[in-house]
Order: sequence, then C-alpha cells, then structure tokens
Amino acid sequence: MLLYRPDKNSLEYKALEKACAESGTTMVKLLEQCGAIPSSHDYHYRRFVLEHFPRGTGFDIVGEFAREHELPLADVEAFSNRRCRHHRNR
Repeated sequence: MLLYRPDKNSLEYKALEKACAESGTTMVKLLEQCGAIPSSHDYHYRRFVLEHFPRGTGFDIVGEFAREHELPLADVEAFSNRRCRHHRNR
C-alpha cells in the first residue's frame, strides 16, 4: 500500500520520498524503474480500481434476464429533429 494509501510517517515512505527527491523523478517512475511495479499503466489501473471499487471487483453473477424474457417490439418509427453526426458537416 506504499503507492496507493501510504503512511507518510513510515520509514519506507520517507525513504522513497528522499530517493525521488535525489533522483528528480516521481514515485511511480522510480518504482517502475526498480521493477517494483510492472508498468505505469498497471499502477494507474490498480489505483482506479482501489478508488472506485473499494470493496473489490468480485461482483455476483448477473442472470441472463434479457434472454429469459421476450420483450415486445413497439410499432413506432423513431424521430429526431437533430441531424446525425454523419450529415452535420455537409
């Protein structure tokens, strides 16, 4: 959790912060160069998941509702007064 939720008073964080200051690079880049993280993409992805899915991504399986029920088709024609993107620039 040094990267994602660091304890800024820990010895590890202070050492990493000092190494970054001396090398003139960010924590993510320094740890990537040292092989501590596979890539900056991996870091940012994991940070996104941790921030937006704090309880994890192991969701329950959702049933196949749409396949179990036949939905009726409406006998209507769709209308829009806005031109589609394809025709806007003509």
